[in-house]
Amino acid sequence: AHDRTREAYRRLEADLKAAAALHRQLLPAPSNPGDPLHLAWTYRPAQHISGDTIGVIPLRNGKRLFFLADAQGHGVPAALTSFHIHHRLAQLAPDSPTALEVALASLNREINAQALESYVTLICGVLSPDTREGYIVRAGHPAPLLIGPDGVAPLPIEGTFPVGWFEHATFEAQPLRLPPGNRLLLYSDGVTETRDKHGAELELGGLRDLLDPVRSAPVDVLVSHIEAALRARRGHAVLEDDISILAMEIKGDGE
Repeated sequence: AHDRTREAYRRLEADLKAAAALHRQLLPAPSNPGDPLHLAWTYRPAQHISGDTIGVIPLRNGKRLFFLADAQGHGVPAALTSFHIHHRLAQLAPDSPTALEVALASLNREINAQALESYVTLICGVLSPDTREGYIVRAGHPAPLLIGPDGVAPLPIEGTFPVGWFEHATFEAQPLRLPPGNRLLLYSDGVTETRDKHGAELELGGLRDLLDPVRSAPVDVLVSHIEAALRARRGHAVLEDDISILAMEIKGDGE
């Protein structure tokens, strides 16, 4: 009986590792040196597999669909939900404000129809590197940060309910502009809820404070700086929640 139980656990662990590897294959590819849109990201599951997912997907006319989603809970149910969200957004590939609103309304109905009581907080948008403009939806998720010469501040966009809360919820795409010299940072709440040895959470104010000294740095430096600060903050404690970060900047001539 002991041998059979051990073999069952071994197979379960192998399955979880395979699922985690499949999920990681969905994450953004490294930035192409010739691409004006530069990316940096981190993805740290609290368990084998994560309820978070990150996507940056090429669209028509050079536009990019980008998103960071955080499914309720942990483990397999949350991972399945986030995997579904990622797959469907890539499949729908919305490339206009109306298409984005329709896509999120469709996802909302699909999540609502599931037997599991699940929901997803989400930042999702479309950005054109050529014009630095696009549109964005914030569904129950922490507001992205705009990082630039003038400081670090939440992007001033209205939020809606999470995806999956109400069957007939609607989602409004709002204008987005990424000015020269600025970076856009998306993150899951596992970042701001990281605790120190005294049990105090980092919170939004702490995240802004640790970013302020490096606000002019490239996106890869920003993300590495946050990762190092979070590791130092939690010490030897295990992750309590999944941690995901996506940073984006647009490089132009002479910049």
